[in-house]
Amino acid sequence: MNDFKPNSNKSKELAKKVLNGTVKKKGEISKLVDIFITKDIDSVKDYVVHDILIPEVKKIIEDIVVNSVGMILHGNDSVQRRKPSSDNSYRNYYDKKDRPQKNRSARCYEEATFNTRTEANEVIDRMDELIDRYGFVRMSEFNELAGITGNYTDTKYGWTDIRNANVIRTREGYYIIKLPRAMPINS
Repeated sequence: MNDFKPNSNKSKELAKKVLNGTVKKKGEISKLVDIFITKDIDSVKDYVVHDILIPEVKKIIEDIVVNSVGMILHGNDSVQRRKPSSDNSYRNYYDKKDRPQKNRSARCYEEATFNTRTEANEVIDRMDELIDRYGFVRMSEFNELAGITGNYTDTKYGWTDIRNANVIRTREGYYIIKLPRAMPINS
């Protein structure tokens, strides 16, 4: 059976705007850094582990085994060191196309600035209440709580868990909420 979101005044109060403060939109450079850095960290880690470390460890083990067998069969004088392989493997390039991409459908949220840490924490508390009640909180509800004008697509994205959300003080003395990436909400 479908669960419908209540339309009572009490449920609307939970999603009421928390403050009348200012909203500072995230600059284009900040958005680009967030998009590329978070995606690149995972891809760099995968590249280093799968394309560099594992093949090198395999080569080291192979050299140990081959040289040990050569020493046993031919004695110490005939051990020849192999030159590092210059073969380029293009297999990893083609294998990556088949791997699922992480956060492909994630969406960034507008960054709201708050005058006090208390205001920012109250937004997080209200979001937690909505998650407890409905199992998720929509990006549009975050926008409403923070006093941000959003898009029509903000109702399709949100969070089911904001345990990692934290309030950070900016250099200008304002406070911002760092939330995980908003994911598609299926409801």
